[in-house]
Amino acid sequence: MSRTTRANQSSVSGLGDELQKYFESPGFIATMKKVVADVLKEESFQQMIKDVVDTAVSKAVGNLNDKLVEVDSLAQRLNTMEEIVRDFESKLLLVQNASESALLKANDNEQYSRKYNLRFVGIEEKTGENCVDLI
Repeated sequence: MSRTTRANQSSVSGLGDELQKYFESPGFIATMKKVVADVLKEESFQQMIKDVVDTAVSKAVGNLNDKLVEVDSLAQRLNTMEEIVRDFESKLLLVQNASESALLKANDNEQYSRKYNLRFVGIEEKTGENCVDLI
């Protein structure tokens, strides 16, 4: 049985070599070129290729259109957000100016209210005392 297997392997190996020589022969290559050229010339093959390409392009264009719509939507949202931010920036500037003005007025009022206060030196301070009664 092992002799038969070796013989089969040998014949298969030889067959592979013969096939390789045949496929590399100029006659086979010329025949294959003619067959491929004939297939490429057939209208049904060309139509099949055209249909496949059209389908792929349509799908790609559809996806691209979807992305363009999404980008347009995002651009509109971005513009809206930028307008809102500009409004908030201007309002923030107004509030900051009003806050600074209020702080300056508060400081002026505090200084004004202390303007006519008298300070007595040498009198001990006690908790809970009435300063007006002491003077």
